[in-house]
Amino acid sequence: MGLDFFKFTEFTTSFIDYSNTDMTLVKLVLFALIAIIVTIGIRRVKFIRDQKFIQLILALSVSTLAVYYFPEKHLDFVLIPYKSLGFLLINAFPFLIILFITQGRMLDSLKRRIIWIVYLIFFGMTWYNNYKIFLISQNQIMAGTATLILFMILFDKQVNKLVGKRLRRRRR
Repeated sequence: MGLDFFKFTEFTTSFIDYSNTDMTLVKLVLFALIAIIVTIGIRRVKFIRDQKFIQLILALSVSTLAVYYFPEKHLDFVLIPYKSLGFLLINAFPFLIILFITQGRMLDSLKRRIIWIVYLIFFGMTWYNNYKIFLISQNQIMAGTATLILFMILFDKQVNKLVGKRLRRRRR
């Protein structure tokens, strides 16, 4: 209705291209990054420091123009570090959850090792099924996580002593 006018302007179609959702995400991430950087930079300017509305207008306008004139062929370079970070976090969160489950409870060594072995089996099956799809960096992250899991299985008693002492200190 009233917003249909904005769908057909050249500005909005280049800023948000609905045909490619990955590029839309990259443009929004780039917009947010530039807006944050510009806002931090503007806050250091003495004569604009107290005027929040002007800071907001300047940050939004600079980041909008930057995204609008940013070449599409370079947008992949913005997305690559965030894909790697996301993949790292997807591997790190289950590892840390299982670490706190096994170390936070009073489990004996056999039960802890069984939990880690079951996790290694599921982790290995996931890696085996997706090995060809993953990039080199993603396979390196998977190898590092598998190495940490094997480390947790082999050196369970030493890790339990180290983590157990730190957890007991925090509970006091």
